[in-house]
Amino acid sequence: MFRLWSISSLISHCRKTFRMPFYAVSRGRHTGVYNSWSECQEQVKGFSGAKFKKFSAEGDAWSFVHAAAPQAMEVPKAKHKPLPTQPVTKQSGPPRKSILLDDIPSHGIGGFGYQNPASSSHLQKKEEDKAQILKKLDVISQEMQKLNKTALGLRKLLKEHDETGSSDQAPHTLVGKRQREEQISGSNKKQRRQKQKEPDLFSGSDADHAKAVEDPISVYTDGCCHSNGRKKAAAGIGVYWGPDDPNNVAARLRGRQTNNRAEIQAVCKALRQAQQMRKASVIVYTDSQFLINSITKWIHKWKRNGWKLTDGTIVKNKDDFEELDELQKGMTVKYVHVKGHSGVHGNEQADQLANQGARKPDHENFKFSFEDSESDDSD
Repeated sequence: MFRLWSISSLISHCRKTFRMPFYAVSRGRHTGVYNSWSECQEQVKGFSGAKFKKFSAEGDAWSFVHAAAPQAMEVPKAKHKPLPTQPVTKQSGPPRKSILLDDIPSHGIGGFGYQNPASSSHLQKKEEDKAQILKKLDVISQEMQKLNKTALGLRKLLKEHDETGSSDQAPHTLVGKRQREEQISGSNKKQRRQKQKEPDLFSGSDADHAKAVEDPISVYTDGCCHSNGRKKAAAGIGVYWGPDDPNNVAARLRGRQTNNRAEIQAVCKALRQAQQMRKASVIVYTDSQFLINSITKWIHKWKRNGWKLTDGTIVKNKDDFEELDELQKGMTVKYVHVKGHSGVHGNEQADQLANQGARKPDHENFKFSFEDSESDDSD
Protein backbone atom coordinates (compact mmCIF):
# COMPACT_ATOMS: atom_id res chain seq x y z
CA MET A 1 0.00 0.00 0.00
CA PHE A 2 1.25 3.49 -0.78
CA ARG A 3 0.94 6.52 1.46
CA LEU A 4 -1.78 9.03 0.47
CA TRP A 5 -0.32 12.48 0.01
CA SER A 6 -2.06 15.70 0.98
CA ILE A 7 -3.12 17.83 -1.97
CA SER A 8 -0.67 20.64 -1.13
CA SER A 9 2.27 18.18 -0.73
CA LEU A 10 1.36 16.43 -3.95
CA ILE A 11 1.23 19.67 -5.93
CA SER A 12 4.52 20.85 -4.42
CA HIS A 13 6.20 17.53 -5.28
CA CYS A 14 4.93 17.62 -8.83
CA ARG A 15 6.17 21.14 -9.37
CA LYS A 16 9.62 20.32 -7.99
CA THR A 17 9.90 17.09 -9.94
CA PHE A 18 8.68 18.14 -13.38
CA ARG A 19 8.44 21.91 -13.69
CA MET A 20 11.48 23.32 -11.87
CA PRO A 21 13.64 25.13 -14.42
CA PHE A 22 17.32 24.26 -14.79
CA TYR A 23 19.98 26.74 -15.94
CA ALA A 24 22.90 25.13 -17.82
CA VAL A 25 26.25 26.97 -18.12
CA SER A 26 28.55 25.38 -20.71
CA ARG A 27 31.02 28.31 -20.78
CA GLY A 28 31.49 30.59 -17.82
CA ARG A 29 33.35 31.03 -14.55
CA HIS A 30 32.08 27.64 -13.36
CA THR A 31 30.26 25.29 -15.68
CA GLY A 32 27.36 23.19 -14.45
CA VAL A 33 23.60 23.12 -13.88
CA TYR A 34 22.01 25.66 -11.50
CA ASN A 35 18.61 25.75 -9.89
CA SER A 36 18.07 29.53 -10.03
CA TRP A 37 18.78 32.37 -12.43
CA SER A 38 20.71 34.31 -9.79
CA GLU A 39 23.26 31.49 -9.45
CA CYS A 40 23.55 31.16 -13.19
CA GLN A 41 23.97 34.91 -13.59
CA GLU A 42 26.95 34.95 -11.24
CA GLN A 43 28.81 32.57 -13.58
CA VAL A 44 28.12 34.31 -16.89
CA LYS A 45 27.76 38.02 -16.15
CA GLY A 46 30.85 39.84 -17.42
CA PHE A 47 32.41 36.60 -18.74
CA SER A 48 33.55 36.91 -22.31
CA GLY A 49 31.97 34.32 -24.63
CA ALA A 50 29.69 32.91 -21.94
CA LYS A 51 27.26 30.21 -23.05
CA PHE A 52 24.16 29.29 -21.01
CA LYS A 53 20.58 28.16 -21.57
CA LYS A 54 17.38 27.44 -19.58
CA PHE A 55 15.85 23.91 -19.66
CA SER A 56 12.74 22.36 -18.18
CA ALA A 57 14.40 18.91 -17.91
CA GLU A 58 17.60 18.28 -15.99
CA GLY A 59 18.85 15.71 -18.49
CA ASP A 60 18.65 18.20 -21.35
CA ALA A 61 20.55 20.75 -19.27
CA TRP A 62 23.41 18.33 -18.59
CA SER A 63 23.55 17.32 -22.25
CA PHE A 64 24.03 20.99 -23.15
CA VAL A 65 26.87 21.27 -20.60
CA HIS A 66 28.63 18.07 -21.70
CA ALA A 67 28.39 18.95 -25.37
CA ALA A 68 30.59 22.00 -24.78
CA ALA A 69 32.61 20.58 -21.88
CA PRO A 70 36.04 20.50 -23.65
CA GLN A 71 35.75 24.17 -24.60
CA ALA A 72 34.38 25.12 -21.21
CA MET A 73 37.38 23.58 -19.42
CA GLU A 74 39.76 25.96 -21.23
CA VAL A 75 40.26 28.82 -18.84
CA PRO A 76 41.02 32.08 -20.68
CA LYS A 77 44.20 33.90 -19.84
CA ALA A 78 43.69 36.62 -17.29
CA LYS A 79 46.05 39.19 -15.86
CA HIS A 80 44.28 39.22 -12.54
CA LYS A 81 44.10 36.57 -9.86
CA PRO A 82 41.80 33.66 -10.79
CA LEU A 83 38.41 33.56 -9.17
CA PRO A 84 37.77 31.01 -6.38
CA THR A 85 36.62 27.60 -7.52
CA GLN A 86 33.43 27.71 -5.39
CA PRO A 87 30.44 29.85 -6.49
CA VAL A 88 29.77 32.98 -4.47
CA THR A 89 26.47 32.77 -2.57
CA LYS A 90 24.68 35.23 -0.29
CA GLN A 91 24.94 34.44 3.43
CA SER A 92 21.70 36.17 4.55
CA GLY A 93 19.87 32.82 4.55
CA PRO A 94 20.64 29.15 4.23
CA PRO A 95 22.79 28.73 1.07
CA ARG A 96 21.29 26.89 -1.83
CA LYS A 97 23.48 24.10 -3.15
CA SER A 98 24.71 24.64 -6.70
CA ILE A 99 25.61 21.72 -8.91
CA LEU A 100 28.97 22.13 -10.62
CA LEU A 101 30.32 20.00 -13.43
CA ASP A 102 33.63 19.57 -11.56
CA ASP A 103 31.85 18.25 -8.47
CA ILE A 104 29.84 15.50 -10.14
CA PRO A 105 31.20 11.99 -9.46
CA SER A 106 30.19 9.06 -11.58
CA HIS A 107 27.77 7.79 -8.91
CA GLY A 108 26.03 11.18 -8.38
CA ILE A 109 25.96 13.79 -5.63
CA GLY A 110 25.31 12.32 -2.21
CA GLY A 111 22.40 13.76 -0.25
CA PHE A 112 20.75 15.42 -3.25
CA GLY A 113 20.15 12.29 -5.27
CA TYR A 114 21.37 13.85 -8.51
CA GLN A 115 22.88 11.34 -10.93
CA ASN A 116 24.62 11.63 -14.19
CA PRO A 117 21.86 12.32 -16.71
CA ALA A 118 23.74 10.25 -19.26
CA SER A 119 22.85 7.22 -17.19
CA SER A 120 19.85 5.41 -18.64
CA SER A 121 18.96 4.06 -15.22
CA HIS A 122 18.50 7.60 -13.91
CA LEU A 123 16.07 8.52 -16.70
CA GLN A 124 14.21 5.27 -16.22
CA LYS A 125 13.83 5.95 -12.50
CA LYS A 126 12.38 9.41 -13.17
CA GLU A 127 9.83 7.91 -15.56
CA GLU A 128 8.89 5.33 -12.94
CA ASP A 129 8.46 8.07 -10.30
CA LYS A 130 6.28 10.03 -12.68
CA ALA A 131 4.11 7.01 -13.42
CA GLN A 132 3.76 6.25 -9.71
CA ILE A 133 2.64 9.82 -8.95
CA LEU A 134 0.09 9.74 -11.77
CA LYS A 135 -1.20 6.44 -10.44
CA LYS A 136 -1.63 7.98 -6.99
CA LEU A 137 -3.51 10.91 -8.50
CA ASP A 138 -5.85 8.50 -10.30
CA VAL A 139 -6.55 6.63 -7.06
CA ILE A 140 -7.25 9.88 -5.19
CA SER A 141 -9.60 11.02 -7.96
CA GLN A 142 -11.50 7.73 -7.78
CA GLU A 143 -11.82 7.97 -4.00
CA MET A 144 -13.16 11.53 -4.26
CA GLN A 145 -15.75 10.39 -6.82
CA LYS A 146 -16.88 7.65 -4.44
CA LEU A 147 -17.22 10.18 -1.60
CA ASN A 148 -19.27 12.50 -3.81
CA LYS A 149 -21.62 9.65 -4.75
CA THR A 150 -22.01 8.73 -1.09
CA ALA A 151 -22.80 12.35 -0.14
CA LEU A 152 -25.39 12.63 -2.92
CA GLY A 153 -27.03 9.43 -1.75
CA LEU A 154 -27.23 10.71 1.83
CA ARG A 155 -28.77 13.98 0.70
CA LYS A 156 -31.38 12.12 -1.34
CA LEU A 157 -32.18 9.83 1.61
CA LEU A 158 -32.61 12.80 3.97
CA LYS A 159 -34.86 14.58 1.49
CA GLU A 160 -37.09 11.52 1.08
CA HIS A 161 -37.19 11.13 4.85
CA ASP A 162 -38.38 14.73 5.33
CA GLU A 163 -41.02 14.44 2.61
CA THR A 164 -42.52 11.09 3.61
CA GLY A 165 -42.12 11.38 7.40
CA SER A 166 -40.87 7.82 7.68
CA SER A 167 -41.87 5.97 10.83
CA ASP A 168 -38.46 4.32 11.05
CA GLN A 169 -37.12 7.13 13.16
CA ALA A 170 -34.69 6.92 16.01
CA PRO A 171 -36.28 6.92 19.48
CA HIS A 172 -34.78 10.28 20.41
CA THR A 173 -36.18 11.79 17.21
CA LEU A 174 -39.66 10.57 18.05
CA VAL A 175 -39.37 11.92 21.57
CA GLY A 176 -38.27 15.33 20.28
CA LYS A 177 -41.20 15.37 17.85
CA ARG A 178 -43.68 14.52 20.61
CA GLN A 179 -42.23 17.26 22.82
CA ARG A 180 -42.63 19.83 20.05
CA GLU A 181 -46.21 18.72 19.43
CA GLU A 182 -47.01 19.01 23.13
CA GLN A 183 -45.47 22.50 23.27
CA ILE A 184 -47.49 23.64 20.25
CA SER A 185 -50.66 22.12 21.70
CA GLY A 186 -50.08 23.83 25.06
CA SER A 187 -49.42 27.16 23.35
CA ASN A 188 -52.63 26.85 21.34
CA LYS A 189 -54.64 26.08 24.49
CA LYS A 190 -53.19 29.13 26.24
CA GLN A 191 -54.05 31.34 23.29
CA ARG A 192 -57.62 29.99 23.24
CA ARG A 193 -58.04 30.76 26.96
CA GLN A 194 -56.81 34.32 26.42
CA LYS A 195 -59.19 34.84 23.50
CA GLN A 196 -62.11 33.60 25.63
CA LYS A 197 -61.36 36.29 28.21
CA GLU A 198 -61.20 39.11 25.64
CA PRO A 199 -64.46 41.02 25.03
CA ASP A 200 -65.87 40.35 21.57
CA LEU A 201 -67.14 43.52 19.91
CA PHE A 202 -67.99 41.62 16.73
CA SER A 203 -70.83 39.23 16.10
CA GLY A 204 -69.85 35.75 15.01
CA SER A 205 -67.72 32.91 16.31
CA ASP A 206 -64.48 33.16 18.28
CA ALA A 207 -62.62 31.80 15.27
CA ASP A 208 -63.85 34.70 13.14
CA HIS A 209 -62.67 37.17 15.76
CA ALA A 210 -59.26 35.47 16.04
CA LYS A 211 -58.84 35.64 12.28
CA ALA A 212 -59.79 39.32 12.31
CA VAL A 213 -57.08 40.02 14.88
CA GLU A 214 -54.40 38.00 13.08
CA ASP A 215 -54.95 39.70 9.69
CA PRO A 216 -54.37 43.47 10.08
CA ILE A 217 -55.60 45.84 7.43
CA SER A 218 -54.06 49.18 6.45
CA VAL A 219 -55.83 52.49 5.86
CA TYR A 220 -54.77 56.09 5.18
CA THR A 221 -56.74 58.87 6.87
CA ASP A 222 -56.54 62.65 6.61
CA GLY A 223 -58.49 65.72 7.59
CA CYS A 224 -58.43 69.25 6.23
CA CYS A 225 -60.10 72.56 6.92
CA HIS A 226 -60.39 75.41 4.42
CA SER A 227 -60.12 78.83 6.12
CA ASN A 228 -59.31 77.09 9.41
CA GLY A 229 -60.11 79.32 12.42
CA ARG A 230 -62.45 81.62 10.50
CA LYS A 231 -66.22 82.05 10.27
CA LYS A 232 -66.49 80.38 6.87
CA ALA A 233 -64.26 77.41 7.77
CA ALA A 234 -65.12 74.19 5.92
CA ALA A 235 -63.60 70.86 7.07
CA GLY A 236 -63.64 67.44 5.43
CA ILE A 237 -62.46 63.90 6.20
CA GLY A 238 -60.73 61.47 3.87
CA VAL A 239 -60.40 57.68 4.30
CA TYR A 240 -58.42 55.79 1.65
CA TRP A 241 -58.43 51.95 1.58
CA GLY A 242 -57.08 51.47 -1.92
CA PRO A 243 -57.61 52.26 -5.62
CA ASP A 244 -61.32 52.34 -6.53
CA ASP A 245 -62.22 50.79 -3.17
CA PRO A 246 -65.95 51.27 -2.46
CA ASN A 247 -65.11 51.99 1.20
CA ASN A 248 -63.10 55.13 0.35
CA VAL A 249 -64.66 58.16 2.05
CA ALA A 250 -64.78 61.85 1.12
CA ALA A 251 -67.23 63.54 3.52
CA ARG A 252 -67.94 66.92 5.09
CA LEU A 253 -67.09 67.09 8.79
CA ARG A 254 -70.16 67.47 11.02
CA GLY A 255 -70.06 69.83 13.94
CA ARG A 256 -67.27 72.23 14.77
CA GLN A 257 -65.14 72.87 11.68
CA THR A 258 -61.45 72.52 12.61
CA ASN A 259 -58.50 70.71 11.14
CA ASN A 260 -57.73 68.64 14.28
CA ARG A 261 -61.34 67.48 14.60
CA ALA A 262 -61.26 66.41 10.97
CA GLU A 263 -58.10 64.34 11.60
CA ILE A 264 -59.70 62.61 14.63
CA GLN A 265 -63.06 61.96 12.96
CA ALA A 266 -61.38 60.52 9.89
CA VAL A 267 -59.81 57.81 12.08
CA CYS A 268 -63.16 57.24 13.85
CA LYS A 269 -64.81 56.66 10.48
CA ALA A 270 -62.06 54.20 9.44
CA LEU A 271 -62.41 52.17 12.68
CA ARG A 272 -66.18 51.94 12.26
CA GLN A 273 -65.66 50.61 8.75
CA ALA A 274 -63.11 48.07 10.02
CA GLN A 275 -65.63 46.78 12.53
CA GLN A 276 -68.19 46.39 9.76
CA MET A 277 -65.57 44.40 7.82
CA ARG A 278 -65.10 42.20 10.94
CA LYS A 279 -61.48 43.35 11.27
CA ALA A 280 -60.06 43.93 14.75
CA SER A 281 -56.48 44.81 13.78
CA VAL A 282 -55.89 48.05 11.88
CA ILE A 283 -52.78 50.00 10.85
CA VAL A 284 -53.64 53.71 10.49
CA TYR A 285 -51.31 55.89 8.39
CA THR A 286 -51.71 59.60 9.13
CA ASP A 287 -49.68 62.79 8.70
CA SER A 288 -51.02 64.26 11.99
CA GLN A 289 -48.41 63.89 14.72
CA PHE A 290 -50.83 65.77 17.02
CA LEU A 291 -53.38 62.96 16.60
CA ILE A 292 -50.81 60.21 17.27
CA ASN A 293 -49.41 61.88 20.39
CA SER A 294 -52.89 62.64 21.71
CA ILE A 295 -54.33 59.13 21.38
CA THR A 296 -51.17 57.20 22.37
CA LYS A 297 -49.53 59.44 25.03
CA TRP A 298 -51.44 62.47 26.32
CA ILE A 299 -54.87 60.83 26.63
CA HIS A 300 -53.79 58.77 29.66
CA LYS A 301 -52.87 61.91 31.60
CA TRP A 302 -56.02 63.69 30.45
CA LYS A 303 -58.24 60.88 31.74
CA ARG A 304 -56.43 60.83 35.10
CA ASN A 305 -56.92 64.61 35.41
CA GLY A 306 -60.61 64.52 34.46
CA TRP A 307 -59.91 65.67 30.89
CA LYS A 308 -58.32 68.88 32.12
CA LEU A 309 -55.13 70.55 30.94
CA THR A 310 -52.44 71.85 33.26
CA ASP A 311 -54.07 75.29 33.26
CA GLY A 312 -57.36 73.78 34.46
CA THR A 313 -59.23 74.14 31.17
CA ILE A 314 -61.07 71.25 29.53
CA VAL A 315 -59.37 69.50 26.59
CA LYS A 316 -60.68 71.21 23.46
CA ASN A 317 -61.46 68.01 21.53
CA LYS A 318 -62.56 65.94 24.55
CA ASP A 319 -65.69 64.50 22.93
CA ASP A 320 -63.84 63.43 19.79
CA PHE A 321 -61.02 61.74 21.72
CA GLU A 322 -63.51 59.94 23.99
CA GLU A 323 -65.28 58.64 20.89
CA LEU A 324 -62.02 57.43 19.35
CA ASP A 325 -60.87 55.87 22.64
CA GLU A 326 -64.14 53.94 22.94
CA LEU A 327 -63.92 52.67 19.35
CA GLN A 328 -60.42 51.29 20.00
CA LYS A 329 -61.59 48.99 22.81
CA GLY A 330 -61.27 45.35 21.77
CA MET A 331 -59.22 46.33 18.73
CA THR A 332 -55.52 46.49 17.94
CA VAL A 333 -54.80 49.86 16.37
CA LYS A 334 -51.28 50.85 15.30
CA TYR A 335 -50.57 54.43 14.24
CA VAL A 336 -47.84 55.17 11.69
CA HIS A 337 -46.78 58.74 10.95
CA VAL A 338 -46.11 59.70 7.33
CA LYS A 339 -44.86 63.05 6.12
CA GLY A 340 -47.65 65.01 4.45
CA HIS A 341 -47.38 66.14 0.82
CA SER A 342 -44.17 64.14 0.33
CA GLY A 343 -45.31 61.85 -2.46
CA VAL A 344 -46.68 58.99 -0.34
CA HIS A 345 -49.44 57.67 -2.60
CA GLY A 346 -51.91 56.64 0.12
CA ASN A 347 -51.50 59.91 2.00
CA GLU A 348 -51.92 61.96 -1.17
CA GLN A 349 -55.14 60.10 -1.99
CA ALA A 350 -56.53 60.58 1.53
CA ASP A 351 -55.71 64.31 1.30
CA GLN A 352 -57.61 64.59 -2.01
CA LEU A 353 -60.62 62.82 -0.48
CA ALA A 354 -60.56 65.17 2.55
CA ASN A 355 -60.48 68.23 0.29
CA GLN A 356 -63.37 66.84 -1.75
CA GLY A 357 -65.33 66.39 1.46
CA ALA A 358 -64.57 69.96 2.60
CA ARG A 359 -66.06 71.29 -0.65
CA LYS A 360 -69.34 69.46 -0.07
CA PRO A 361 -72.27 71.48 1.35
CA ASP A 362 -72.84 71.60 5.11
CA HIS A 363 -76.35 70.18 5.47
CA GLU A 364 -76.43 70.93 9.21
CA ASN A 365 -75.89 74.67 8.47
CA PHE A 366 -73.66 74.77 11.56
CA LYS A 367 -72.74 78.30 12.74
CA PHE A 368 -69.06 78.60 13.52
CA SER A 369 -67.67 81.26 15.87
CA PHE A 370 -64.14 82.47 16.57
CA GLU A 371 -64.32 80.92 20.06
CA ASP A 372 -64.23 77.47 18.42
CA SER A 373 -60.99 78.17 16.57
CA GLU A 374 -58.22 75.56 16.40
CA SER A 375 -56.00 75.04 19.46
CA ASP A 376 -53.33 72.59 20.57
CA ASP A 377 -54.48 70.32 23.41
CA SER A 378 -51.03 68.86 24.07
CA ASP A 379 -50.68 70.31 27.59
